[in-house]
Amino acid sequence: MPDFVSFNEFLDQTAAAKIDHHHELISQAISRLVRMGVAPPVPISDDVIEAEFTKMKNYVLGIYKHVTNVQRKHTFVGFDGSFHDCILHDQQPTYISAKNKGLNVSVTPPVPAAVAAGGAAAPQAMMAHANSVAPPLLQGFLDLFGTKIACPEDRVPMRRVTIARMARLGKFENYFRKPPNTPPLAGQFGSTEIHHHAVCAVTNSPNYYGCSTFLNVWQVNPAPGVFSLSQLWLEGTSTSGRIQTVESGWQTYPTLWGTAPALFVYYNPNGYDPSTSGYVQNQNNEGFILKPNSGWIVGGGLPGPYSTANGTQFGLNMQWQIDAGNNWWLYLGPNGQPVTPVGYFPAGLYQGTLANAATTLQFGGEVSSQDPGGANYPATGPMGSGIAPSGDTATDFRRVAFQKQISVQTTAQGTMVPAQLQVQSSAGDAGYRATQVSNSGSANWGSFMFFGGAHSA
Repeated sequence: MPDFVSFNEFLDQTAAAKIDHHHELISQAISRLVRMGVAPPVPISDDVIEAEFTKMKNYVLGIYKHVTNVQRKHTFVGFDGSFHDCILHDQQPTYISAKNKGLNVSVTPPVPAAVAAGGAAAPQAMMAHANSVAPPLLQGFLDLFGTKIACPEDRVPMRRVTIARMARLGKFENYFRKPPNTPPLAGQFGSTEIHHHAVCAVTNSPNYYGCSTFLNVWQVNPAPGVFSLSQLWLEGTSTSGRIQTVESGWQTYPTLWGTAPALFVYYNPNGYDPSTSGYVQNQNNEGFILKPNSGWIVGGGLPGPYSTANGTQFGLNMQWQIDAGNNWWLYLGPNGQPVTPVGYFPAGLYQGTLANAATTLQFGGEVSSQDPGGANYPATGPMGSGIAPSGDTATDFRRVAFQKQISVQTTAQGTMVPAQLQVQSSAGDAGYRATQVSNSGSANWGSFMFFGGAHSA
């Protein structure tokens, strides 16, 4: 059992941290990046390692600069084994950053958009409702120290950012990169990373003001250098002509989150540039602002149970909607129940088409592995449940990862309607597959997709 470390003790330990305790971890991680081809093949000197350590240490101390009054009762250990601190809503780094930039942070979430349903029946084997992953902060769970896993009404949960957590990624900027590298930057030094998608796109409308989906959640076991996820993407183009996205879903990524599926939000305003992008927030603390009382932990492990092959399916509803003030709001909720607001990207963060609407939507899975074929990493990893869809929906249900009730909002503040899905595939994604049924007519399923597959895990 780990020792309990209070918030103030954590800050004191961080301020006193020395390079000695992190030198080997950073060195090993940078060596891996060199093997991958995403870092230049130059000698890794002590000066390089110390520079990365200093940036990490300064960043950690900086994001907590305005955080005060975190008492023992405000800290709990989450389902992924990491510490979470309940901080005052207006002390969030993203809140302070937005306020300092003159952005409006006194916003009220709009009423979630209605989702239209169909009429005909889905295959009988699929008629059962999937069970729900419940909002973890509302269940009365206790952590391993007997502390309630919950936050008071005026506070939000913030997964503790540590130097050790950042050091596992080698370079400071990699903490903000959607790992291990992103397609626009991959191959810069002859990259050997492998990156696969199995997705469906929606492109039949010029603008999308929101979307909704239900994702079933699986606990796969990728190697430390592999991440696997199920998510949605709202896409646009930045003022410099690069892709920008609003992203969320669940991700299993041992290097960053541990072995439990984690709920994530990713901020990408300009071409996945690690200086401006990041999970929840970027290097300048710009990003997603959490709303108190949502019951969810963004950037933390989801509590089980999870979906099992030939067994019960568990998942959650996820909805994005841009309001009249151009704030992008995230809503989450149990299956078949109303969604609740979790937080928002404030208007003004996205400069480009996403300032007003998305131009393309994508849904599905992604997997990426580092150092393929190396001693410590496989060539690829499991996506979804690890099983590729056969094309027979009745057979695939309870075996393959899915997203269902995929709906889109094509008019501002309008009703969400079943999406017209198009499978996106490429020769490089062999072994992974997506199938889709658009507007099935089933109230339980609507437009849906199955996706996934696996190479050696």
